[in-house]
Amino acid sequence: MSTFFDKLKISFGLKKPEPWYKKILKKSASVMDMKRRNKFITFFVLLFIAIYFCLPSVESIIKRVVHQYGSQIIGTDVSIGGIDLELSKGIGVVKDIKIANPKGYQAPNLFYLKELGVEIDISSLTSDTIIIDNITINNPEITYEMKTLTQNNISDILNNIEKNTATDETAQSKDNSSKSAKDDGSSKKVIIKQLTVSDGKVAAIVGAASLKAPINISLPTIKMNNIGQDKNGATPVETISKVITKIMQTVSQTVVSANLSELKDASVKQVKAVADNLKAGSENIQEQGKAALGSAKNAVSNLKGMFK
Repeated sequence: MSTFFDKLKISFGLKKPEPWYKKILKKSASVMDMKRRNKFITFFVLLFIAIYFCLPSVESIIKRVVHQYGSQIIGTDVSIGGIDLELSKGIGVVKDIKIANPKGYQAPNLFYLKELGVEIDISSLTSDTIIIDNITINNPEITYEMKTLTQNNISDILNNIEKNTATDETAQSKDNSSKSAKDDGSSKKVIIKQLTVSDGKVAAIVGAASLKAPINISLPTIKMNNIGQDKNGATPVETISKVITKIMQTVSQTVVSANLSELKDASVKQVKAVADNLKAGSENIQEQGKAALGSAKNAVSNLKGMFK
């Protein structure tokens, strides 16, 4: 209707006709708007498809990387159960994290965590250094198992980390010296601005104690800030080893400072057992010596009889 009245106004000279260039500009603007709308729609459709179909592959990649690097550093099997990611918000949850006990210990797992929360700076995902704003570790379950007076699973893990990271650093330096300028994207580094471990529980198993009755100890809160910041990013090996070492050292210090009577009793029993073994060994040697002396005397008597 408005167009019809506009034409009447123009025909009676009440309104000037719109210049031809403005008509062209309006049409081109509407065409551009449509193109922009179509681009936005296409972008969001492709983004949805990428998220829908790529999330399973992202999860499998993360699982493989955690298993590979974790097992390589710690020297035992490391696994995760699942991952929930919200890429648009930069947050995620890693579920059922397990670190197996070294061989020769009773408990199946040294470390178990139901959930780990992660907050990532999305803009850093396309850069060489991924920035993780926060990692939250709540209610980890850790087993401290003492096999002998000087050997326990925590010290074994710390020794493994020291040995395996030294080997990895040597291999990495050789690889960097021979690496070409072309990067395949596998050299991503990480900066963790804040990491918190809270409400941890340590189940201490001493000597031949039963798994049904461990000694429960509360782990103090652990806070780590700006991991890898001083080097403008740390490698996955460096990051994992630093975090696990800090947690394991805190566990060891906490158990020792708890001054448990059970640990004292176990130590006394182990020392007594060693002393008893030494005593039994010396007595056995004395008996063997007496038997050898008796045999020698018999041999001398026999020789005398032969000469007679």
